[in-house]
Amino acid sequence: MPEEATAKVYQDPGTPEEVSRRTFLGNVTVALGSLVGLGVAVPAVLTLIPTEKVLAGSKSWWPLNEAELHQMQADAAKPLKVFFKRKMTDGYIEEETNDYVYGVALKPGEEQQMRAERPDLFVDKSGEVPYPVVTMNFVMFSPICPHLGCHYDWNDSAKKFICPCHGSVYT
Repeated sequence: MPEEATAKVYQDPGTPEEVSRRTFLGNVTVALGSLVGLGVAVPAVLTLIPTEKVLAGSKSWWPLNEAELHQMQADAAKPLKVFFKRKMTDGYIEEETNDYVYGVALKPGEEQQMRAERPDLFVDKSGEVPYPVVTMNFVMFSPICPHLGCHYDWNDSAKKFICPCHGSVYT
C-alpha cells in the first residue's frame, strides 16, 4: 500500500516563556490599571505637601500702626475694640477681611500674675489663638462667645462683656 500522505501541521515546540492570549490580556489590563492608579495617586499625594504659598499664608496677622497704638494707649480706661485687617490664605485663595479683638489694659505686675496663674495662655499652640494673648500691655480677647460662637460686646453700664444672643456674661 502506498504510503498515505498526511498533512503536517506546524507544531511550535513551545518555550517556558510562552504566554497564552488570556494571560497576556490580563497582564496588559493590570499594567494599564497601575498606570491610571499612579496618575491619580501621585497628584493626590503631592497635594498633601504644603507649598511655599500655603506656608506663607499662615502669617495672616498684621502689626498695629503708630496711630492705632496711640489710640489704644489713650483710651485704656475700658476695653477697646481693636479693628484690624486679617490676611487669610486658604489653599491658593487669598482674601483680606476686617476683624476685631478686645484689648483690656493691664496694670503694672498683672502680666506676671497672669503668666503665673495661666501659663497655658502663653504657650504657642498652632490652630488655636492666632495672636499673642498679651501684647503691648493689653490682654487680647476674641469677641467670639465660647458657648455658641456668636459675637459678644462690652456693656458700659454693666462694666461686663455680655453676649446678646443668650445672656452669657464675662468679666
